[in-house]
Amino acid sequence: MTATGTLSEGPVMLEVGGEDLALRRIRLQLNKPTRDNDGYLDILTNLPDEVSAEKVAELYRKRWTLETLFQSLTSMLASELNTLGYPRAAILAFAVALATYNVLSTVQASLRAKFGTEKVQEEVSGYYLANEVRKTHEGM
Repeated sequence: MTATGTLSEGPVMLEVGGEDLALRRIRLQLNKPTRDNDGYLDILTNLPDEVSAEKVAELYRKRWTLETLFQSLTSMLASELNTLGYPRAAILAFAVALATYNVLSTVQASLRAKFGTEKVQEEVSGYYLANEVRKTHEGM
């Protein structure tokens, strides 16, 4: 049992490239469905049994926090610039996008504190918030 749901696990065998691969399937039956209305998460891992199902589920949740961050950086803040052929310039552009993301996260946290999480999640678009910052920058 975790704060987000109930865990179960069991062995799974997959055939990959003609070879059998022994894995563990960890299922987290969620107390509250995901934003896509999924009632459970299945995680396949080849980590040894010494790594508990709770630890695997915790790490998986942290992974998605980072995945969401990188998706936001890519889509809202254009952190991937194909035109930058210089590694240092690409790193600088990524660092600027990351700093901007931190500013936008602070704005969103302030809005959640003032108006409540549910209202902000339903009515505030990170994309349009980033566009507003971009438009203001163009006018400076």
